[in-house]
Amino acid sequence: MPKAWKIEKPSCEVHNEYYILNGHKYSRVTSVLGVIAKHGLAAWYSRVGMKKAKEVLETRQIIGTKTHHIFEMSLLGKEFNLEEYEQEIKDSFALFEQFKINTKLEVHAAEQRLWSETYGFAGTSDYLGMYTTCDDYLVRGHKAKFSDGGLILGDWKTSRSIYNEAFLQLSAYAWAFYELTGIKVDGAFIAHFRDGKLKVREKTYDELVELFEVYKGALKLYKWTHKIEDK
Repeated sequence: MPKAWKIEKPSCEVHNEYYILNGHKYSRVTSVLGVIAKHGLAAWYSRVGMKKAKEVLETRQIIGTKTHHIFEMSLLGKEFNLEEYEQEIKDSFALFEQFKINTKLEVHAAEQRLWSETYGFAGTSDYLGMYTTCDDYLVRGHKAKFSDGGLILGDWKTSRSIYNEAFLQLSAYAWAFYELTGIKVDGAFIAHFRDGKLKVREKTYDELVELFEVYKGALKLYKWTHKIEDK
């Protein structure tokens, strides 16, 4: 399906808590979600100690960044040397290449900047394009939502598991995309690569709309704690 939308690429400065796009400041979607307490993570910190936890998180962040990079390069048809990467990333890439075929990925944009003037947030979507459900990848008990394909937002995860707030992030991207283009995506997926395995979860657009109400609550709390005034 041909790409039927266009978002002008903004000038961009990336900071820890916010983006500056075209000279305007927007709270980062992922920073906003930081206000949600992660009790499991806190318990892990307590169990392994702060120093060890920081080392592990830094290592996982590097793995995640590299994995996202080679996925983007592959989607855009750019060359890179896979031999320069760790074995875990090579294993994930092999899974990704088969995933592209089995889900009929047709990339419209990779690492797409999305922002909302209405709510003052911005983020970057890993994948935006055509996608068809492949039952083999779905988490047990989940039913296919896009058997006939659709325009879908996608997110690559390499964390230990898919955390609840992950789809809140995608709900914000779905809203921002609609605000910028007037087009409603059909939904979103999260593809989780870890330990040589790939599992996928999906949400329809209507499900994302419901989750966006939760995201707006987190955004309101984030702005209150950071003393950010609404536009």
